[in-house]
Amino acid sequence: MSYYNVADGINATLTSDSSFVSGNASKNGSVDDDIRVNTNAGTVNLTLSLFDSTVGDGFESLYDPGVDYDWTLAFYDIDGYDPTGSWYETVTVYADAASELTYTVTETTALDVTSGSGSVTFSAVDAPAVKGQDGLNGELTDEQSSVAAIIGISNTSVLDFSFTIVDNRDSNSSSRNLLIDGGNISLASATVTTPIAPVPLPAAGLLMIAAMATMGVASRRSRKS
Repeated sequence: MSYYNVADGINATLTSDSSFVSGNASKNGSVDDDIRVNTNAGTVNLTLSLFDSTVGDGFESLYDPGVDYDWTLAFYDIDGYDPTGSWYETVTVYADAASELTYTVTETTALDVTSGSGSVTFSAVDAPAVKGQDGLNGELTDEQSSVAAIIGISNTSVLDFSFTIVDNRDSNSSSRNLLIDGGNISLASATVTTPIAPVPLPAAGLLMIAAMATMGVASRRSRKS
């Protein structure tokens, strides 16, 4: 899916690494200026990328202004449905060695948050069903905030994440929505912000980077301190 003019001079794409089944394909795309993904039970792996809209057709060159830059994504409507916990959603955000990511949730979040090396997972296994699938603007209510997470992103134009619907019922036919806002939504009540630990570079990779720096062949643009 392609998105034009998500910010001044910036386009975006949302791609999946494989095809997936959607119970209501018409809901894929956008709603109320937010990204919406609709899929059946299972996992879909997705990548959101920012592009410099002034280069070529606007989707040829990843966005990089050459100075420090930050952006945020709010994942919301990560909720449950079945009170027995047999039908719920999870979102996992991935951080590679070059990533500078944080996540923010409310102090009373209804999501089960699990952090690891290179990822963080937000599970709605014990969360209630919360309205939000048709898009939201501005500040979320306390209930909506409890099933949302804001990802802070620095100096990278690509974010990998996965959306999973767990359905342990016999039907295994649920169709659910994930909503993603590009920085216009804030959480209600007190919040906690935590860094997402990136996957560390292997020792060989660290030695190579050090050698390149010593030889003066590593080329990089200057960024603000």
